[in-house]
Amino acid sequence: MIDKPTIVVIAYNRPISLKRILHSLKEANYDCEDIRLVISIDKADDDKGVKNIAKEFKWPHGEKKVIIREQRLGLRKHVLKCGDLALKYSSIIMLEDDLVVSREFYKYACESVKFYKDEPQIAQISLFNYEVNEFASNKQFRTIQDGSDVYFIQTPSSWGQVWTDSQWQKFRTWYDNQEYLGIDYTDKVPSTILNWPETSWKKYFAMYMAHKNLFAVYPRVSLTTNMADVGTHYKEQSNNQQVNLLLECDRHFIFKDLSKSNCKYDSFMESLLIKNYLKIEDLSINYFGYEEKNKTNKYLLTPEILPYKVEKSWSLRLKPYELNIIYSDKGQGLFLYNTDIQDNKNNNLFIEINRVKYQNGSLSKKDLLKIMKYKLFRLTHKK
Repeated sequence: MIDKPTIVVIAYNRPISLKRILHSLKEANYDCEDIRLVISIDKADDDKGVKNIAKEFKWPHGEKKVIIREQRLGLRKHVLKCGDLALKYSSIIMLEDDLVVSREFYKYACESVKFYKDEPQIAQISLFNYEVNEFASNKQFRTIQDGSDVYFIQTPSSWGQVWTDSQWQKFRTWYDNQEYLGIDYTDKVPSTILNWPETSWKKYFAMYMAHKNLFAVYPRVSLTTNMADVGTHYKEQSNNQQVNLLLECDRHFIFKDLSKSNCKYDSFMESLLIKNYLKIEDLSINYFGYEEKNKTNKYLLTPEILPYKVEKSWSLRLKPYELNIIYSDKGQGLFLYNTDIQDNKNNNLFIEINRVKYQNGSLSKKDLLKIMKYKLFRLTHKK
């Protein structure tokens, strides 16, 4: 049954992490029975503790299956193998072992699969909600509120995700046929992702989504959070991606068709909405200051101070960025540049300070001083 996904937990050599996620799964709310749990363990030099935890864990909600890999796969191949279970079970919820789930995660997964399973432009359903932009130095990320429980980004989630068999099969075909070869992703995918090591499956899924112009569905309140335990991608414990979990929900989730939503973001997590308000096609949007972002367009919308003619400007008081334009809040913070015309009169340290505070939230004076010393250096050494 496609709208009753199988839960797949990916484990390697972190017994404490595995114990924690299995406990959070056991304590979650389920309004149906016969929920399948698969625990897949990659081969490690010392994995007896992980194996024992998986085998001894009592799963009261249905069938439990433990898969012990006989050869070391590595994270990318392990995720791909587990993703293939979507083809066997119709739909899966994939969870790496350093996550914790909301008690409402399964309800959200079931309802979202039912709503989006036939939407061809949806590549994946995320259980994680971004509160910062992980591709731009963890600057704050805010979305427009439209009354629904979801928004859409052209980048994949790796901290709790749902795939139907159809969604996974399309990616697998693209990946197996190496359709990613010969394509320049420079202005399609953040360089942060492109520079990830070959152990990353998410790198390929991001390229796939950019290539095929696909979106992932994201919840506005997270159904998972990332504990960032030490492992393949974290050399030390971090709280950078820790987010607020949905504690309870006594109603059905509110979804919106992709075609009817204005809450759509590209792979850089920049809004796709604002072009409709500015009515400018030849426009590049660069809220987060990506150095690699395409600046070949005539017009550029950014809070960065740049040596171009300012056609219009708005404040940086409202969040997210788009609200300053939608509510016509004029000021000196968000600039619409004409990049065909040079203008070097824009250097203003107070504007730069305001931008840093806006993007990073509240900062201590000490932290702000450090940032501004660096920014001042950049301003005075620009060519």
